Amino acid sequence: MIPTPSNTAPVNTAQAFTAARRQRGAILLMLLSLIGAGFLVTAGILSSEVMPRDERLAMATERVDALSRAATEAYRATGAWPADLPSLVAAGTAPSHHLLSADPCRAGFDIGYTITPGVGVSLRSAGADGRAGNADDILGSAAVQSPGRAPTRNRLSLLRSAFLLSGYMDDPAMTPGERAAMRDAVRDWSLARRAYVFADSAGQATLQSQMNAAETTITNLRTTYALPAIPSNATGAGGLLQNLGLPDSLGADGFGTTFETGLTGFVSRGADGVAGTDDDQ
Repeated sequence: MIPTPSNTAPVNTAQAFTAARRQRGAILLMLLSLIGAGFLVTAGILSSEVMPRDERLAMATERVDALSRAATEAYRATGAWPADLPSLVAAGTAPSHHLLSADPCRAGFDIGYTITPGVGVSLRSAGADGRAGNADDILGSAAVQSPGRAPTRNRLSLLRSAFLLSGYMDDPAMTPGERAAMRDAVRDWSLARRAYVFADSAGQATLQSQMNAAETTITNLRTTYALPAIPSNATGAGGLLQNLGLPDSLGADGFGTTFETGLTGFVSRGADGVAGTDDDQ
């Protein structure tokens, strides 16, 4: 038996492991106090499980929301969804410090990104339990058509029907062919305007030509029969709705914005609330 040298203490493996773990914990706490947990998670230095639950959820919600907005902006700018999450992040259509793909709730995984053709994009964080695909997931989406567009389209169809039959667009002396041309021009303009926001640049050029042709037909017929000027306001005293015998309660679109007026009667400023943009209806 070989004696243990007197200046060497026996090694206690458990104690050594505990001491090392404490040392790592002290270093981690120092880094947290100096830099912040959110940055460390982003940089991959700190596992998301170490981060407080509420902070993980808040960060995941912020990222899902930012990515959803960015997907919408990318679609409106290009007419197509980014092919995958890295492409969306690279598009840079929202503040870059918000466009982060890592899922704070699931270490080592990105936020889920799924394209459903004709519908839109869905985004998913794993949520508090760190497992994707169940009820606590944090969800986001970007739709081909925003929720307010469908009710706007339905109301515009009804209002434009009344407008077409009114003295602003019809005259007893018009021939059946001229009435049909006026009706077709309003319809063609409306369809082209609605499709414009979802078309690519080549498609938009074609649609703009269709709108220009429709506007020319409407203007020429109105001039030929000296039809009265269309009111500049949709609602209120002397407004188009009042002159059509309709209540002002019909004067707002699906986004809660009062309609504009124009050659086709009523025009919605769309989801962006700005007149004259490609989001109008």
